[in-house]
Order: sequence, then structure tokens, then C-alpha cells
Amino acid sequence: MITDSYDQDIEGAEDHMTFSVSNWTVVRHQNVVVDRASFELADGESLALLGTMGSGKSSLLLSLASLIPITSGDIEPRIYPHNVGFMFQESSLFPWLTIEDNVRLGFNKRFLSKPVVAKELSKLLSDLGLEKIKERYPNQVSAGQRQIAAIARIMAKKPQYLFLDEPTSRLDRESSETTWKALLELKKTQKQTVLLATHSLTESLLLADQIGLMTEGHLTIMMKNPLTLFNRNTQNEAFFSAYRELQSKIKQVKS
Repeated sequence: MITDSYDQDIEGAEDHMTFSVSNWTVVRHQNVVVDRASFELADGESLALLGTMGSGKSSLLLSLASLIPITSGDIEPRIYPHNVGFMFQESSLFPWLTIEDNVRLGFNKRFLSKPVVAKELSKLLSDLGLEKIKERYPNQVSAGQRQIAAIARIMAKKPQYLFLDEPTSRLDRESSETTWKALLELKKTQKQTVLLATHSLTESLLLADQIGLMTEGHLTIMMKNPLTLFNRNTQNEAFFSAYRELQSKIKQVKS
């Protein structure tokens, strides 16, 4: 569990609106890829954008992070790239650096002293279960461990927003579960507002507070997650019930 300098108080997060997005539209190559998307998130909340490939969920993430231009829409407050920790499908670790040195890069723009960086780096590696593999290179660890190292590098930046674009879509089940566990632990202790693009109902229910469906550029907010943060376990009946509820709501939206 993340503690000390990584601890953030998440109590009362619902009382403070982090940002509001309205009529967000993105046109690329004369095609409308995001069509008037609107949603609101409270401080520390997470939203899953559930959809198939080509539904517009990745374009929504990229445009909100100011990484691609928008056509129209309003956002409050505006999000700048340096405030976003953006995790793509690939871990994007540098193959010539060890796991530890890859994670260390996340501290570069925080202008901390070397002793502080060393202390925070050691704790972050330990908390995310990377301590034993810190001297290995990316090609010497599993895909799930590479994703966790990428997460650690992002969290070292202490971003205000965390955008996850299909973080487990190329992983096997075991590696996916390892990554979900790490992200869930971070969510229990961090205050970042999180946007998650995914095609996985399981991932949505594990990591998101609100779940929306992206279809052909349209966003429909379907439900608040009925599972409490500390009750998100794929092995209990409450999870199965929430899964069935989500399936039912998807069918209603598509019908």
C-alpha cells in the first residue's frame, strides 16, 4: 500500500468537482470520432469509457489531454499535457534502462534533491512490488511487470490526472490481474482523477466509479459503480451481480 509522501486524503472528494466536459467534439480526417460527449467527475473519481475499437474512446482521451486538437466543446478546468500521466497500451519503457532507472525518469521534472528522489523511488518500487526486479531490464520481466513499471514511472510524476488507454488489452489474464491489483491499490490511496479507455467490463468494475459506453463517438453514462472501492473483488457475488447489471444496461443502450 502506498503511504507517506504518496498518501492523499480522498475523503469528501465527491464535494469538489474536478472538471466538467460538455459537447466535446473531435473531427479527424473529416470523420466525427467524438460527438458532443459530456460528463462530470468529482475530485478523485474515475470514469471508464467502455467501447470497442474505433468507438472514439482513445480519441476522447487524447483530445482531453490536449494531445490532439478538438473541433468544439468546453472543459473546466482546462487540462494541460504536463498535468496528465498518460499510459498507452504499450509500456513504452526504454529497453536499455533497468526497471529502476525507467521509473526514476518520472522524477526528472519535479526538481527534487537526490536523497529525496532515492527515498521516494525506493518506496514506490517496494509498494508496487518492483523491488526484487529493479535491476532487471524490460525484456527480462513479464508483460504485467512492465506495465506496473510504467505505472510507477507515471506516478513518480505525481500527475493531477491519470489517463489509461487500454492498459491491459495486450496482456494475458494473469498479467492483467497483476496490473489491476496495482492500479486498484493506487486508487485506494491516490487522489488523481482517472479516465480509463477499455473494452473490458471486468476492468471497468474494478477500477472505475462511473462507467460510460462509447458507441460511434457517442458517450452514454450508464451507471455509477455499485461496488465500494474496498469491495472490488472478482470472486464475490456482489461483483457478479454488478457485472450482470452492467451487461443489462449495455443491452438497453444498444437496443
